Amino acid sequence: MTSLYPTHIVLLIVCLVSLPIHANHHTPDAVIKIDASSNAGEVPTDWAWVGHDEINYAWYPDGRRLLGELDYASQVPMYIRAHNMLNSGTEEPSLKWSATNVYTEDKNGNPVYNFEVIDRIFDTYQEFNFKPMVQFGFMPEALTTGTDVPYERDWPNRRTEGWAFPPNDYDKWAKLVETMVKHWVDKYGEKETLSWIYEPWNEPAGAGFFRGTQEEYNKLYDYTIEAVRRSLPDAVVGGPDVQSLTREHSVVFLRNFLEHCRSGTNHSTGKTGTPLDFIAFHTKGNVAVNEDNLIQMGSLRQVAGVDIGFQIIADFPEYKHLPIVLGESDPEGTAAYSVAERPQNGYRHYAIYPAYMAALNNKFRQSAKRHGVNLEGIVSWAFTFPEKPWFAGYRAFSTHNVDKPVFNYFRMAGMMSGHLLDTTSNHSIALDAVLESGFSGEADIDALAARNGKSITIMVWNYHDLLTEVEPSKTQLSINNLPKTASKVLIEHFIIDDDPNRNTYLAWQAMGSPQSPSDEQIAELQRIGQLQTVDSPRWIKGVSGDVEIDLTLPRPSLSLVRLSW
Repeated sequence: MTSLYPTHIVLLIVCLVSLPIHANHHTPDAVIKIDASSNAGEVPTDWAWVGHDEINYAWYPDGRRLLGELDYASQVPMYIRAHNMLNSGTEEPSLKWSATNVYTEDKNGNPVYNFEVIDRIFDTYQEFNFKPMVQFGFMPEALTTGTDVPYERDWPNRRTEGWAFPPNDYDKWAKLVETMVKHWVDKYGEKETLSWIYEPWNEPAGAGFFRGTQEEYNKLYDYTIEAVRRSLPDAVVGGPDVQSLTREHSVVFLRNFLEHCRSGTNHSTGKTGTPLDFIAFHTKGNVAVNEDNLIQMGSLRQVAGVDIGFQIIADFPEYKHLPIVLGESDPEGTAAYSVAERPQNGYRHYAIYPAYMAALNNKFRQSAKRHGVNLEGIVSWAFTFPEKPWFAGYRAFSTHNVDKPVFNYFRMAGMMSGHLLDTTSNHSIALDAVLESGFSGEADIDALAARNGKSITIMVWNYHDLLTEVEPSKTQLSINNLPKTASKVLIEHFIIDDDPNRNTYLAWQAMGSPQSPSDEQIAELQRIGQLQTVDSPRWIKGVSGDVEIDLTLPRPSLSLVRLSW
């Protein structure tokens, strides 16, 4: 994949990342102004959500290590969403497949429940302080109406088989849900299970995950929610986690679903309407290799899908205030394709991935504010893929317990707390411009700043949709209205870029791309995978209200500058 992002750029980056103070010997490309005395609301924790297909990987050693590292990175409990929780079959996961055998039937058709594997998964969540976004799916083999097709997925040859069909008995399905929730309440307590959120299924607006009609999904939703509430009356319930809303059939599906919840006949109770405490939908970009053999991110599609979803929800006054969860938010559609299968997935190795997340999450928040809706969670659909080749290029946070650049986005975000500060950049790309053409013109050089007591954290990104070699950008942070007590300020600068001393993929390449690295090599890669500073912390003395910090930022890159006094 080095041909898509020439490796000689990293030689340039090593020399140019710097953090001078008051070094105004040049005209900066971007000026970012931050008012230290302002209060622009709470620091968002919407980033603290992750998800993946293979639910059983959570309790594998690599999965446990990853969950532990994510927990270390976050000041708040993180949420996790996973597919394949109710599948039948072997518990050994494979790409886009897991099974727990929680439900079977005896020879007389009576339900048999087995929580052994489910408990292993949810005990792991508890150990590492994760809150499940419980997804009831997919259909156990004994309950599926899809009996004339093979049951299990064989990725990538078969995609939607028996597991994707509606139930043959909605009462048995509901009893399964009710029994599971009761089991969790008994095991983990009411207070804990009330902090989780619950939904049925995934991407029901099409045959990829659901081989049924909209009305069959509505019925599945009604029965599922009623069953959850029988065991936990105040449970937080919602859906439908529909596919990206740049597709017209997804738009129609979401509107019809909201209308059903508002005024339709409940299939389970016969009453009007169905409880809805949160609304979830997906947003995906599209990544390509262009005619110049360069990786081109597709931010337009992803931001547009979010904006459409927010507008739909705003059209329903009853639901406009509800929390919104972007149940899968990713640069492209499928985590389980490697770089060998789809070369454009090479973006996953580089700093463009976390810079993309920072830039797009910022636009999602701006869109939510414009539409007056409540963005609660942004689920990054990535995890880890044990026993796959080193740096195979699946959408993952780590490979063989070595963190990839994207992981450090979570470490940076987790360092921010308190309240937001008013921040403006003369090199920010406006939301309307992104909705017109993505980040395809000028680079987006922007920031998110927060203050907590005697500390200010500033996340700064230099992002463009095209992954190619360009000159770094000279960027000035102008922090104004610091308190009088801040007469001397300590500056620290953390960075995610494509310096091989900070990018594990490039460091691994420099080792010769070993598939059986030595213990010493693994230890070095693990060290490089940690969030690192550009240089040593520096004190600024004699501060009188204002500080200017000059950064030279590679593109792409993501920085976290911390001031403390």
